[in-house]
Amino acid sequence: MNSVAFISKAKKVVLENLLNPQFGVEMMAKELGISRSELYKRIKAAENKSASQFIREIRLEKALELLNTGSYSIGEIAYMVGFNSPTYFSTSFKEYFGYSPSVSNQNGNVPESRKISKTKKRTIPIVLGAVAILILVFWSVGALGGTKTDEEIIIDLSVNRRTSLKAYRLYLEARELGEQRKDSSLPKAIGLLEEAVILDPSFAEAYAELSFLYGQWHYYGSLKKDVRDKMMKKYVDLAMGLDPESPEVLLAKADLAWKNRRFPDDSTTIITAFQSVLDRDSINARAHYRLYQVFSSLGRYETSHINLEKASALDPENYFYKIILARDLFWKWEEREKAQPMIEEVFQKSLRPEGLYFKALMTAESSAEGHVEAFKILHRATKNDRYLFGYLYWGYLIAMDLDLLPYAKKYSQLIQIRYPENTYYTYQPTLDICIAEGRYDDALDLTIIWAENKGLDKMLAAEKIARIYYLKGDKSTAEQILLKNFADLFNNIAAGEYSSNLLNHGDIGPIMTYIDILRAKGERAKAQVFGDFLCSYYKDFDSRIIWDKFDPIDCYYLQEDTDSFLNAVRQAYFQNANRLGIYKDLKKLNYLSVEDNAEYRQLFAEIETEVHRMRAEVVVYLKEEGDWDPSWDKFLSNQTDTMAMQ
Repeated sequence: MNSVAFISKAKKVVLENLLNPQFGVEMMAKELGISRSELYKRIKAAENKSASQFIREIRLEKALELLNTGSYSIGEIAYMVGFNSPTYFSTSFKEYFGYSPSVSNQNGNVPESRKISKTKKRTIPIVLGAVAILILVFWSVGALGGTKTDEEIIIDLSVNRRTSLKAYRLYLEARELGEQRKDSSLPKAIGLLEEAVILDPSFAEAYAELSFLYGQWHYYGSLKKDVRDKMMKKYVDLAMGLDPESPEVLLAKADLAWKNRRFPDDSTTIITAFQSVLDRDSINARAHYRLYQVFSSLGRYETSHINLEKASALDPENYFYKIILARDLFWKWEEREKAQPMIEEVFQKSLRPEGLYFKALMTAESSAEGHVEAFKILHRATKNDRYLFGYLYWGYLIAMDLDLLPYAKKYSQLIQIRYPENTYYTYQPTLDICIAEGRYDDALDLTIIWAENKGLDKMLAAEKIARIYYLKGDKSTAEQILLKNFADLFNNIAAGEYSSNLLNHGDIGPIMTYIDILRAKGERAKAQVFGDFLCSYYKDFDSRIIWDKFDPIDCYYLQEDTDSFLNAVRQAYFQNANRLGIYKDLKKLNYLSVEDNAEYRQLFAEIETEVHRMRAEVVVYLKEEGDWDPSWDKFLSNQTDTMAMQ
């Protein structure tokens, strides 16, 4: 066979396998009946390119034809020509043609105005759409010397390729559902992907997405951690076995490492893993978002923020990224004039619940009356979506800040019922309420049960248990627990052998409790070493951003600068109206060593008076709404009498 005939046959084979993303050099050589090395030699001699480049360019040329019809979106075309990642397709297209597939009227590219709208595209029946696509994709086969008629091709492909198209559509629908980040939508998305891989067992990106969504389901729902880890690894392994070079597969692998991270020890490995995704797909918004989280965890806030901005710019219709950007602008960067209009825009344009509850939190933080309105926003939201974790969790926090324990307990109990396996949203609220009510034995039981049966991190559990014993007055047991679990950390800090920029954020709690214990024992000089260390940690991280309001408060407390501590609390609560979380933290006895200070007790009384003034407004609102249990009046009355006696 001469070179012209060989290349013609090779092109025909590629086009016949166009919808198969796993079709590559090995499969092509097998269908042509030659070895890989022989295939490489013949294509190199005739076309001066590699076999993989030959396949990719045929895919891209067909993509241009489909693009010029004006009938399909870029995402649909990507899958029609064998790319499982629309972003990777766009990158490859631009590298080959010199312009993006989304550029209007350039080099014959289709204008955006000629595309079918998303709503209209969804009305095309799958079967008719599949037939139309197959006719378009394989129309040129006859021109290349094929002997089958169009009808024969369609009948043949209905068995071997219509299946793949349905799998792609299920994959796209699953990704869209998954991006809702809801406990109700994630299982549905996983179900669609499971159906997709039954239809197409070689669909590597579908397995990768299954791993990714199982990771999301643990955080946004009530999936057990051990089940999450098992399912993520299972699907990552399947995806890697099929296509270890796919950006989406590499993203899933990096995401699994991120979910099981131990920072800062493995931070370099995880950063490299996500960067390898961007090396292959530079406009992968998910990879940029994960790098935002990674660098934020390391205190590298400028780099973190750059990646968040890139994620939002690359996926402008993903309002979740815009919400997180607004959140960071508001709290981390003190750019409230940018953040509040941004969150308002999201609130108006999308149905994402994060837009609503961050609007509520910003409202609470922005004015002296903010907590009242924030509570109303979240209370109304629960009537439309009664069990959504965000409404319940942040509703609980606002209720705690209002000293409205009956409602805080109501929200916390609903979280326990709805998300019984979720460490993030179930354990901490319940613990806070136990401590606020002085139920320390219940707090101990809760923590032990979570550590033994519900996946609570063992070191975090040790820190919490030590803190509870300290609050109970059993400082000796608290110290023993801390030294058993954190002795190396404490010794390295005391010896000056541990840099604050290596500190794991989870180590802050045990260090603070240890400082309190040392002070109670009269070892103030030793406590000061640890206090100075933590303050250097705060300052090292916060030199790159506006200080978080709790950092200076904590630092003054750690260094026993009581006057500055009191001034910082007063300023944050009364002058700056940065009230969110302050009363809750004071109520949790986070600053126990100043509890007997007369000036502190006076300041706490002033704050509590303001809290109860706002609470009274909320109680009136709840009674008007018919959402108040009369027995709670007695609870609040008893609480007021107890405080008056104190």
